[in-house]
Amino acid sequence: MKMKFRRHQTEDALANGKDLSRKEVDELLLSLKQQLEEVDEEILFIVERNDYVQLVQLLKRRKKLYNLITAVETSHEDEDQSKSNKKGLYEYLKNSATFTSAKGEEMIDKWCETVDKFNDGSQQSLSKTVR
Repeated sequence: MKMKFRRHQTEDALANGKDLSRKEVDELLLSLKQQLEEVDEEILFIVERNDYVQLVQLLKRRKKLYNLITAVETSHEDEDQSKSNKKGLYEYLKNSATFTSAKGEEMIDKWCETVDKFNDGSQQSLSKTVR
């Protein structure tokens, strides 16, 4: 079963697993698992026929399919983890900005109060000195 991708992609991008949507990755995994089932069925048939040469070839093919499935799943899990990390970082920075903004406003309010008190004290001192 050959995979049909709707988007035009470079061979390099496909070889590196880049630019594949979640749906395309799921389709790829499904196709690989179907191929694996077919190979398993062939292995059972070949064992009954005692054809060890073909059995060795099918076992190699089966191993390659297992490796491909594992590689695709691992790659996709890494991508999901990366997205999760980005979302967590976004939330952290957003909360940090909100907290910093609130604390900054509190600091400005305190600073303004301090300046007002200083101005009032200076004005009182100056008015006592002028009298």
